[in-house]
Amino acid sequence: MTVNQLISSYEKLPALEKSILQILSIAYHQLNQTQLRQCLIQADIKAATGEEFDSVSKPEGFKLMRPALDTLLEQHLLEGKNRSCLLIDRQIVEIITRQAIAAKKFKPYLKAVQTVLDLTEETLGTNLRLESDHLFAAIRILFYQKKMDQIKSLYRKYKDRIKYVDSLSEILGEISCNPFEPAWVQSLPADIHTDLFQKPLIEDFLYCQNKAEHFDYIEQLVLSDSDRCESGLQAIVLEKWMLTGKSQKIENWLKKHRTDNTENSLCLQGWMAFLQGKNERAIQYYEAALEILKKNSKKRKIYFDNFMGVFFVLALMKENSTQRLEQAFTLHSTPFFAYTAQFFII
Repeated sequence: MTVNQLISSYEKLPALEKSILQILSIAYHQLNQTQLRQCLIQADIKAATGEEFDSVSKPEGFKLMRPALDTLLEQHLLEGKNRSCLLIDRQIVEIITRQAIAAKKFKPYLKAVQTVLDLTEETLGTNLRLESDHLFAAIRILFYQKKMDQIKSLYRKYKDRIKYVDSLSEILGEISCNPFEPAWVQSLPADIHTDLFQKPLIEDFLYCQNKAEHFDYIEQLVLSDSDRCESGLQAIVLEKWMLTGKSQKIENWLKKHRTDNTENSLCLQGWMAFLQGKNERAIQYYEAALEILKKNSKKRKIYFDNFMGVFFVLALMKENSTQRLEQAFTLHSTPFFAYTAQFFII
């Protein structure tokens, strides 16, 4: 079923079935009926009959849950074919969690889930068979509380105990972009933004394509001078504007940043000066940017690791500055530079 069909089915559910799905979405990892019953008791959720799940025996409690679970299975809202393994459909897990937050159900359900499943940083290690889904579930809980420092601490603490685990950026990307919602993505720190969005944009450059997703969002980060946008990600957006003729956006950005003593501002102005035939002026901009790189880098060999840096070399070639040209080729010893430079130098 499609996401829209699943959400349409969810929205028509009675209260108990919705609560069960919200609990399963927060838990993320599969539950059995015993664990679900404990969560329902902890969250003070009653059966459709009005009975409390802790007022009856365990088998009777299962009977009270059975109609609701069967409905969820029939509607394909759960993965699997029976009640022994309760796992919410991964297509809608983030949507349901976000709806629980909007309905102010997240915190009470969260407390129940953490108590039953030991998904806190302190208790996660008590699980003798720790799996990637356990870590993913614990990270999700912290993400939806916007506790980024604790996420990084948790990941460092437990990633080596799990045989196969994705990078933290991949995990956070799967949570925040499924589906993509700017309000949630913006809670990610700048380095995670770079990890998620920089590579697709670079691949667009390398393979002459336009497949990178969410460019409107990334572009807005640059336009608003967001602290979620690191210099490398900002540079790619500026380069794309230049290459696609977005001169008005370039001018608007430079109005605010022309006098900034930053690598991107100076490189962009160097590129524009080169296109205007002002090669010596372009070289001056690039050399000023290079000095900034030297101050901010602990490496002996530094380089412009972006497309804008190619035009430093071209300006030097135009000026026949052999010594400075040799230095530039040493500085630009990266695969990205080598790939792009060949088209201009051949």
